[in-house]
Amino acid sequence: MKRQKKAENGKIYHVYNKSISKYVIFRTPSDYERMKHALPFFTRKRKMPFSKYMLYRESNYRLPGGIMDNPGDGAIVDIIAYCIMPTHIHILARQLEEGGISRYMNRILNSYTKHFNMSHNRRGPLWEGRFRKAFLDDRLLLEITRYIHLNPVLSFIVDDPGKWEYSSYRQYAYRGKDDSSHEISALKVDPAGYRKYVKDNISFQKGLETIRPLLLE
Repeated sequence: MKRQKKAENGKIYHVYNKSISKYVIFRTPSDYERMKHALPFFTRKRKMPFSKYMLYRESNYRLPGGIMDNPGDGAIVDIIAYCIMPTHIHILARQLEEGGISRYMNRILNSYTKHFNMSHNRRGPLWEGRFRKAFLDDRLLLEITRYIHLNPVLSFIVDDPGKWEYSSYRQYAYRGKDDSSHEISALKVDPAGYRKYVKDNISFQKGLETIRPLLLE
């Protein structure tokens, strides 16, 4: 694989990684939820281990104050959009600290590998090598969020992106109606306008020439 340029602070990147040989690595709601909560958790170094944080969530215990609101060390990335698919993940992230994207991706990928192998009685690597990333010009950001959010529709998993619980689409299309809406820094868009923008472009999404080099497929 061609060596990637280092990410620069303040810039936004489309980050992508997939499983080995298209192996299905998100199989249960618990698997998806694990990654969904890992995405905001690992944007900074927390005082509580992620495994303990998830135990609190899964047991419906009240989380100790400050875990997410006053979480310790400063953020290394800012998550703008994401989609978790059966065999891969898409993340739109802004780097805030030198080496932030690399550290962030290493954290979430390694954490999920440990969870999956333990939960599914498996050993060995899960991801197909190092993650890939592409710098995004501001003019393409909205189009890339659309591409990311339409992944489950184009893969025939759902017929409406709003039915897929494991992406940031609801944060964009139904602002304030997703329990994870406070966890990402979505682009400022009109919800109704965004829903129309996404759905009106489903038919030609895969052939959109302006963003094809950035899809990382």
